[in-house]
Amino acid sequence: MRTLINKFATHLSEVNHYTKDEEEQIAYSLRIVVFELIKVLGVILFFSVAGYTAEVLIAILVMTSSKPFIGGYHEDNQVKCFVSTLLIIGSIIYLGNNIHMDIVPKLILNLVALFCIWNQAPVVNPKMPINREELLKRNRAVGMAVLLVCAVISLIFYRYTKVSNTMVWIIVFQALLMFNKP
Repeated sequence: MRTLINKFATHLSEVNHYTKDEEEQIAYSLRIVVFELIKVLGVILFFSVAGYTAEVLIAILVMTSSKPFIGGYHEDNQVKCFVSTLLIIGSIIYLGNNIHMDIVPKLILNLVALFCIWNQAPVVNPKMPINREELLKRNRAVGMAVLLVCAVISLIFYRYTKVSNTMVWIIVFQALLMFNKP
């Protein structure tokens, strides 16, 4: 897969007369996009076959719309990342389907998780450090806005347990995964 991506990046660079640095940036970006797409589709397929299509789509939507901005847990290779994503989403689906919560516990969990995220975000990946203060502030604001909207949706639709519980638990897990390393 990497070889194919590198060949494609080389071809794009030759056609567009890019520098070697630009070619490396294209190859890196393509690698990230392709591997993330494969991971997301694999997770969706796995849980859809198991009968949890709605839950996995909600979890993936919330994770992919917030995690790039708030940061958090990262694995050091794609296989570990795929397995940990399966375990995390599986845990969220299990908890969402087996723990009954009224609106008050959902409100409390959302508020505590959002508070934790606000105080930690963004958690910067040491392999791709961000050091511009304005970008860090923007990422925190965007991530918090996305999660706040999700928290409000989880409360508005609190009687629709598939939607509500999945959103509450994914927000809680997003907060938990921000505290994995010093």
